[in-house]
Formats: sequence, structure tokens, C-alpha cells
Amino acid sequence: MKSKILQIAALFLFGIGTPATVDAQQATSVAEILENVRAGRGENSAAIFLTTSLSPSLLDELAEGLTAIAIDGAGATDPQSAALSAVSGLGSAGRGSFGRAYPRAIQELKKIVDLSSFQPVQIAALTAIASISRPLGQSLSILSEVAARDDILATVATRYLHDQMGPPGLARLRGLYRDGSATHPAVIQSLSVWAGLYGWR
Repeated sequence: MKSKILQIAALFLFGIGTPATVDAQQATSVAEILENVRAGRGENSAAIFLTTSLSPSLLDELAEGLTAIAIDGAGATDPQSAALSAVSGLGSAGRGSFGRAYPRAIQELKKIVDLSSFQPVQIAALTAIASISRPLGQSLSILSEVAARDDILATVATRYLHDQMGPPGLARLRGLYRDGSATHPAVIQSLSVWAGLYGWR
């Protein structure tokens, strides 16, 4: 699959074949990739396509297909495994692991955090968001928003802001503490401890 995707990109870059031919080949690749992800594999192929494809519409089609799988595992033999594969592909694409970063990855991952039927998948999507450093402000905003929720995901987002996001993450946590927007008891307790440790009071 990887070699096929790179071959399609090369055909277009070097002028062999028409754009219509390349689009048709890539559309087939999108369908194949989504089928592989539904089988719990193919996340690398998804990330390669999202970071190397030349067709914006097909990029978005694949990303939206991965998001749909991650939300409810539709059409998959093992829905949660397929959903995790979809998140892995989007996360790698957002980091640009195989080429240029796919800019809509964070948006799609946020949808998964909000809508997925599987809590481990929601946590995996949060983990992927925390690993995407460009644009950092977008990752920080999403983590801050989730940290203010009254569910277990708030504790995960809070920990990522504290442990992985450096001074900008601490600044967001200070803001949550000072404006009182945190609602989960464990988050409120952590913020209180950090307020004393870092002098936020």
C-alpha cells in the first residue's frame, strides 16, 4: 500500500498520467485504506496518504472516513480496534510523520474526543492532540477545553497540560485555576496543589 501511494504521487509529480487518472487511482486507494483500517490495520498507509497526497478533496475524504470509524467503528469486525487504528493514522498525519503535516488532523481528532463511543479511543485522540506541536496554540486550546469538563477525560487533559506542554501548558492550567472553570473534583484538587507549588495563589 505504501509503495502504491508513493507511486501515484510520483506519477503526478513527474507528469506521467493526467490529474484525472491520478485522482481515480487515489480514490481507489482511499477506499482500500479505509477498508484496511476497519480491519484494524492500515494506519500507516492512512498517514502516508494524508501527508503525501496531492488532492485536497481526497485528503479530506480520507480524514472524514477515519473520523467516522473512530467515532463508532462502523463496518468493522472489531470496532474499538478499528477506531484506535483510525486515531493512530490521524495522529501520525497531524505530526507529519511521513511528509508534510495534515492541517485538519487536530480538528478531526477533536471530533473523536467529543463523539467517540469508546473511552480508550477518546483518550488515544487526546494523546494524539497532545503530541501535535504545530500549531501549538490549537492543541493547548483543545486540552484546556477538555480539562474543564466534568468527566475522566478532564483528568487526562490536565495531566498532559502539566507533564507534556511545558510553560504554555502550565499557563493554561494557571488560567483554569484562577478563573475557576475546572469542574472535575480530581482536576480541582490537582490545580490547588499546583497553585501552592508554583505560586499561583
